[in-house]
Amino acid sequence: MRKDFAPKDKVKLAQRSGYICSYPSCESLTIAPSEEGSARTSSVGMACHIYAASEGLNAKRTNLNLTDEQVADISNGIWMCYTHGKLIDTDDVRFTPKILQEWKEISESITTLRQDTGIDYKTAYTSLKLDKFVENEITLPKEFGINKLVGDALHDSCLSIAWGKEVTESLRDFLIEHIRNSYLHGQASYSSLAITSNGLVITDDGAKFDPRTLHTNKTKRGGSRSIQYLLNNHGNKIFISSHRKQTKNILKISIPETVEDVESKTPCVLNFEMSRLHQGNVSYKIKESCNEVFIILPEYFGLSDIAFLSLKHPAIHHEKRHLIFVLRWVSGHVKELLEEQFNGCQVLELNENV
Repeated sequence: MRKDFAPKDKVKLAQRSGYICSYPSCESLTIAPSEEGSARTSSVGMACHIYAASEGLNAKRTNLNLTDEQVADISNGIWMCYTHGKLIDTDDVRFTPKILQEWKEISESITTLRQDTGIDYKTAYTSLKLDKFVENEITLPKEFGINKLVGDALHDSCLSIAWGKEVTESLRDFLIEHIRNSYLHGQASYSSLAITSNGLVITDDGAKFDPRTLHTNKTKRGGSRSIQYLLNNHGNKIFISSHRKQTKNILKISIPETVEDVESKTPCVLNFEMSRLHQGNVSYKIKESCNEVFIILPEYFGLSDIAFLSLKHPAIHHEKRHLIFVLRWVSGHVKELLEEQFNGCQVLELNENV
């Protein structure tokens, strides 16, 4: 027997979402006046179950551990338009309970923001800064149809809310080309995309590969064009680190805000305090599996400090791997001079609060 919501709870679900569909970026208003009478309304919304309302072969997201009361409780509901309400009941692999629950929370946060500020849905959607993603993980098959799988995964994790539309679209282009290359050129038999609460991890078992080598590649193919555009336009805030772990390539992508964020993502880090920078004669060793070296420079790093970096630490100039200078509160002049002195380096700017 189907365990449906009480009529009052259906109304509450609709009201808590502002009568807007909870599917990310769907702006559908689900209620309006009806022409059938001055007291009638027309609704194109539906109260959907996160965990299935009934059992059976066609039921999606069943949970036999829940009681009938828990299944019919408002906490197990999400408000959707008819189109997306039907969609989420066609694929319980893509639309997991965790994803739907987080969509519900995001939708209600948007409603609260709109009530507090009076802004429209689209402005609220782009203004809502998530502190974490909706977690998701997919396995990507060896076929050209991965475009939709990658695009849906980024959409479902609400990446565009946290990182913005332009970054998300550039990243999607890069991921599609990177994963295709792992199969076509790396002869991989497996590739996966995991979206964690604060970043992405792409794994494949193909031949050893460093995606940054394509940044200066002049072939103008999809792989080189995608990473060139991503780094040239967003490289000052996007963290990209790759390394080889046993028989797998591991690629990590995030937008760090603090030094601790960078250090937690990769072992390929050198942290230069001001005293260490000027002292010199400091030995360092970065794992051979690292494809790049992240050099964390002191806050307010200045023009003359660049000279000390070159004179006191000549090994950095001889480093053959990619150099990424992690900066906090430096001038545009300093960034330009770093890029001039260390040809081909990348600058990653953190948004730490003073």
